[in-house]
Amino acid sequence: MKRKNRYVFRSKIPEGKFRQVLKYFCMDIEALKIASLTALNRNTINRIVKGLRKRMLEECERTPGYLFMKPDPDWERFHGQISGHEGRAASSKAPVFGLISNQGDIYLQIGTEFESSREDGLREAGNGKDGIEDTVAARYWRDFLSYAELRMIKFKGIASPSYELHLKESEFRFNHRNQNLYRVLLKLFRSHPLFAPTEKASDGPDVHAKRGSRN
Repeated sequence: MKRKNRYVFRSKIPEGKFRQVLKYFCMDIEALKIASLTALNRNTINRIVKGLRKRMLEECERTPGYLFMKPDPDWERFHGQISGHEGRAASSKAPVFGLISNQGDIYLQIGTEFESSREDGLREAGNGKDGIEDTVAARYWRDFLSYAELRMIKFKGIASPSYELHLKESEFRFNHRNQNLYRVLLKLFRSHPLFAPTEKASDGPDVHAKRGSRN
């Protein structure tokens, strides 16, 4: 029997409706507005959106974290801060640590786990004016911090359980900024449907594959 929805495991909504939800999600529209635009139950939309973010996180985690501890000539390491965490003062920001390739791909870690690595190549992204070298990777890192910060602010405070999901979503979106995000996610869910029992997608796109030049 042909599945009603090829992209969502045991879905109760038709495939066309899911594609509509996905298009709005790729446009970075909030879940409440997506529910209104699609005439779907808010709880249904919240579940789908959370599932999309979890899958993005899983894809992002395919880059090995040991690169933070072991210098690699193809990656530069930086640290910074991003606001938006619910309960933090406006002037207080969560620490984030990033690996940046010269192609502008980001791999993000959140929290203080890598604080001890700062003396081993982990640095601020300079602009040439503060005595810190302004590299291609540094410019990408500053671009990402600005992009992620704007997305965090838009949600007006994100609770702790969802904070990492939102930051990893920003990482995934940034790494696919030169691609059609809707098509990327459709391909991913076609090969491994959302909410399918096996967590890790086996045939999905490589998040950190070499990208084309940035426009």
